[in-house]
Amino acid sequence: MRRRGISILCLAALWIAAGAIRAGAPLPAETIPYAGSVSLAEYVRLLEEMQAFQRLVRAADFDGAAALARTVAKRSPELSVGHEMGFLAAAFGGRTDAAVACLERLADSYFIYPEIYATLLPAVERLADPDQRQRLREAVAACFQRRALRLHQAQVRGANNRQIQVELVYLHLAAGDEAGALRRLEDVAAFDGPFARGVLRRSAWRDPAAARAVEERLDAKRRAWSGAVEERVDGVVRVAAAVQAMSAALPLSPVTHWPGHVARWIPAALAAADKAAYYEALAGMVHALGDNHTRVLFPEDVAAACGDCGLGIRPVGERFLVDRVDDPALAGRVRPGDEITAVDGLPPAEHLARNSARFPWVEHAALRPAGYARRRLAADLLAGPAGTTVQVAVRAPDGTTAALALRRDRPLRRGPAAPGEPLVSAQEVAPGVWRIRIPQFEGGDVYAAFREAVAPIDPGRTRGLILDLRDNPGGNSAYGDAIFAHFIDAPCRNYRFDYTPVFAPTKINGYHGRLRLYAEGASIEPADGPRFRCPVVLLVSELTASAAEDFVCLFRNEGRALLVGRPTAGGTGNGHYVDLPGGGMLRVGLNVSLAYSWQGLKPDVGLEPSPADLAGGRDAELARALELLPAAAPDGL
Repeated sequence: MRRRGISILCLAALWIAAGAIRAGAPLPAETIPYAGSVSLAEYVRLLEEMQAFQRLVRAADFDGAAALARTVAKRSPELSVGHEMGFLAAAFGGRTDAAVACLERLADSYFIYPEIYATLLPAVERLADPDQRQRLREAVAACFQRRALRLHQAQVRGANNRQIQVELVYLHLAAGDEAGALRRLEDVAAFDGPFARGVLRRSAWRDPAAARAVEERLDAKRRAWSGAVEERVDGVVRVAAAVQAMSAALPLSPVTHWPGHVARWIPAALAAADKAAYYEALAGMVHALGDNHTRVLFPEDVAAACGDCGLGIRPVGERFLVDRVDDPALAGRVRPGDEITAVDGLPPAEHLARNSARFPWVEHAALRPAGYARRRLAADLLAGPAGTTVQVAVRAPDGTTAALALRRDRPLRRGPAAPGEPLVSAQEVAPGVWRIRIPQFEGGDVYAAFREAVAPIDPGRTRGLILDLRDNPGGNSAYGDAIFAHFIDAPCRNYRFDYTPVFAPTKINGYHGRLRLYAEGASIEPADGPRFRCPVVLLVSELTASAAEDFVCLFRNEGRALLVGRPTAGGTGNGHYVDLPGGGMLRVGLNVSLAYSWQGLKPDVGLEPSPADLAGGRDAELARALELLPAAAPDGL
């Protein structure tokens, strides 16, 4: 066994020094390569001005856009924002000399967002005048060359090398230098593997074989695991620093002192017998936040070493009922509606409590709300080491009992319950009443699938719609916004992300502050296509989550639907991913919603299936929705 003679206090100090910048603590001066950083208030002001600039350009008000650009550039001449705005406004407005001058200033400024490289040449190619296009192509190339020189000079001076390496990736790609971009990506992967892999997978490479070779090398490094103490410490440091710096949930979580909380988990991480136990310690540390969008993602080989029995199980009250039999070999031995009364001789709740710190149960045991965690735990009730046998006692709805020995020879189910479901489907469940099933807001163009599914439906003859969002895990909220536009006759406000930490620690004046930001999406305008003014009921469950909850909020805020089912998952937020030793990852939620995070959205009518419903294949929630449709009429809410 390797020697682990590192004190808890030393390790706690180590992770703080390695990058967990406390709110209110000054940033090292070298994090800003060229100029003093902007204040928190100024950063927010810039975000608002960038949105205003986009509106002016879309309206073809290039004079107004140029005036706004001059204002921003005069106030913050060292930042890229005003010069980028000025270039775009001048180029689209036909003022070539002004555009060239903006590019010259841009090359020497501090880039808040290096993604702007990708906007310059495409903007030039949109210009109608061939002479203007050619001159600005040359000016952009000169800007890139000057910028590369500035970046190398900054590296020599000891500026923030990580930030510069990332920017150089964008610069090489924009300049068409694939070999240079691939070299930089290998360097960047050492501190931001998810970013490097994302670039490798989304970019259209002229030499795809070279890109694949880099990706394979990076993947091998990411999965490597020796168990050395240095490797374990590195993982703890990465997790602790990322949560401290970026978690929107941390200030609102039950964990009141994160450094002390981390220190208490360090012994378990160092003493872990194997990789699985190490990740269980990391998960226990992180999942205490309760945020189901901030999670430790276990390595694939750890998950593959765990198996399940081919039964779908759900909690109903205090009981655990079979709701699905996936293994044909179990047909006749166990049926939907049967209750699991014991697992290896223990009541199910006690079995879960005893194993809550182990994989896979540690993935969900501490998460909130409790209904979400319980539903996730129930799904893994019979899981365990792949190939082993679990002793299960069941009781049928008629009271008969049976003892079963079930082999864990199936992989853990981590995808949708019905993986073959279409993106959107519509079924007439009563005359003039349609059930529209939306299982997720990702996996394809969900809005186009919605338009196709509702094409046969005549809004004028429709008595009601039931939108089935049960177990919808979310995805892209923009699809939900577009669908909701078919249920309104006037513009309405979008959902709000009520608490967002500023994900820009190197850009805030001397501090990594946390910003209470009430950020609304763009106003939703009524759709041009069919509009449904009929009563609407939404079916929701404990696994209706994230973008699906945003979608539900739109209906609830506008008083446009009744909710039937069970409280939703209570989790949302874009994620920042961090590689961990041995092939796992940390996902940090960057924003939360005070409307439903950790508590979910409570239905107007709560309902759970009974054993008889499950045994008879009866959809009690759909039946109740049909009864409630008259009460869901817009004027009656």
